[in-house]
Amino acid sequence: MEAGHLRMWRNSHRVLYYHQIGDKRSTVCAGGISQRQFEAQIRFLSKAGFRFVSLSEAIQDTCGKKPTISITTDDGLSCNHEFIFPILKKYRVPLTMFLIGKCIDNRAMAWNHKLLAIRTANSPQLIEQRLFDLKDDFKLPEETDLGKRLFGVEMEEKDAFTDVLWKALMQVSQEEFLAQNKPFLTLEQVKELCTAGTEIGSHSFSHPDFSRLSFGQMKLELDQTDEVFRSLAIPMQRLFSFPYGRLCKLNEMHRLAKDANLGMCCGGRFKSSDNQPGNLLWQRQKMELSPFSAFGELLVKPPLRYLKDRYQPERDR
Repeated sequence: MEAGHLRMWRNSHRVLYYHQIGDKRSTVCAGGISQRQFEAQIRFLSKAGFRFVSLSEAIQDTCGKKPTISITTDDGLSCNHEFIFPILKKYRVPLTMFLIGKCIDNRAMAWNHKLLAIRTANSPQLIEQRLFDLKDDFKLPEETDLGKRLFGVEMEEKDAFTDVLWKALMQVSQEEFLAQNKPFLTLEQVKELCTAGTEIGSHSFSHPDFSRLSFGQMKLELDQTDEVFRSLAIPMQRLFSFPYGRLCKLNEMHRLAKDANLGMCCGGRFKSSDNQPGNLLWQRQKMELSPFSAFGELLVKPPLRYLKDRYQPERDR
């Protein structure tokens, strides 16, 4: 496919994101795709006429006329070093990693990682029994779906809740679990990837849902992450991706960006009008999908959104 056939994307930079790449599934991350699938996506995009650029280059509006795209990852899992970077290096594709402050060097797990490890190691029935004992202490919602009940805990209680649940249901301590599995990048690996040209952005300190936080709590998440990066001498770009792709209110986002000196905030929705230089909010597309779904996300949905955005009456937007 020639680049000229992709005019619908020229005015909207594309940002793709991944978590887990590899044939072996992570103990702290659900889903993911194989190395073979990931490389096939990169090869397809290259042949389709996209030019790969870093996020920093994209927001500086230096991309030119050719349709452009950036590759990003969230959480900072070890597969970034083992599989993702080697494949991208082969095709000369830049990488931006959004790291969770508390997880760097396998120092701790974010609450969602702890929940996944707990759910992997225990039956739903056993977890339900423990939740019954904890429902009053943590004001758990009355939901029939186990996942919704687990994620319904108040954000300020998320770590205390998962720590209590872990102690009740897991056979090893969190420290032992991290030492045995090493799910996240080591500090040495992070610095090696930085030296090789990988950009580092913030994915918060503890991976909360920002739509459920106060402004002060959001600012603390960013400040704590900055402090971790400074203490570990990790160079960080002023880039931030919202955990779960869930945004705070737009006025709070602009205030947060000003206070934390952010140049870009990444969400998890895509429209043809998104991702313009000068905008604070950029949107990403999740690509840990089957080949058929990935094709639809990359080439079918964008022109449909383009036509909708262009011809939908202003009053309906």
